[in-house]
Amino acid sequence: MNSQKFDSINMIKFILTWKYHLMVVLLVSAISSVVISSPAIMKPMFRSYAILYPVNLITFSGESPSEQVLQVLESMEIKRQLMKDFRLYEHYDIDSTTNASFDYLINQLNGNLTIAKTEFEAIQIACLDENAQYASDMIDSLISYYNNKVRKLHRNKITEYAIDKHHILSKIIKQRDSLNNRLVNLLIDNNIANYRVQANELEKLRVSYFAKGIAESPVLKSLQKHSNHLAKFGTEISLTDSLLQHINRRYFLATENYNQVLSEKDKIITYAQVITKPFVAEKKAWPIRWIVVLVIVTSSLVLSVIVIFLIGTWRNTYSKLS
Repeated sequence: MNSQKFDSINMIKFILTWKYHLMVVLLVSAISSVVISSPAIMKPMFRSYAILYPVNLITFSGESPSEQVLQVLESMEIKRQLMKDFRLYEHYDIDSTTNASFDYLINQLNGNLTIAKTEFEAIQIACLDENAQYASDMIDSLISYYNNKVRKLHRNKITEYAIDKHHILSKIIKQRDSLNNRLVNLLIDNNIANYRVQANELEKLRVSYFAKGIAESPVLKSLQKHSNHLAKFGTEISLTDSLLQHINRRYFLATENYNQVLSEKDKIITYAQVITKPFVAEKKAWPIRWIVVLVIVTSSLVLSVIVIFLIGTWRNTYSKLS
């Protein structure tokens, strides 16, 4: 234990003999770190971000609304549109004629752009760029691209619904027309204007004649003949009329559903409620100079102490051998 304490004291004394060297290292590393972290070498990056909540989404699978937003925002189609509209090859100074230029651009974009889900199921889009206005504009455009993409997906899906609803409506119209033609033919061919009205009137007349005690009247016989004629075709007419009323109710419901789908297709709505709008940052987000200086100075001092320790060890070994 005393030996270890003695060695530690000797080591501290040995390091103190290098104190001027360490001070020089400290001064040089501090100056170097300030120079390295200057805008001339490490270009400042500005950060802008936006927070949004998904709204008006149609569920296509078991994904949550926020997961759907992530899938759309991270799609290659939207990234390509961002590259084109903001001319990112030129902005990031990447030669587009090289073989791996697209991969370089994607890596640069993915490094500067962050899209993540928050703990409250919102989506945060953050962008780093040398140009503060560029960072804000890119996020704003991403939100616009997202709305356009989801609107396109929804319209495609609603178009499928509309085709299906139109097919159902067409079948109902055919059934309605068929029943209507059948009913009209039954009424015309049998000289019946309105089955229910005529049947009721005939019954009233028959009851009236019977009440008067005129059972053998030619008029009553005529009424009975007409009544038998109505009874012969009445069941079919009544059934056809009931089916037609049922089909008409289905027709009105199917028409309402079809028109509702068409109205949804023509809507122009957004699919994200922006809680925090993107902004133009006034202060740089990277590099943080004091962290750069601290890391470089600390690393330099630690490395210098290690070198001093190795020199001391080598000297002790050499003195023992000699």
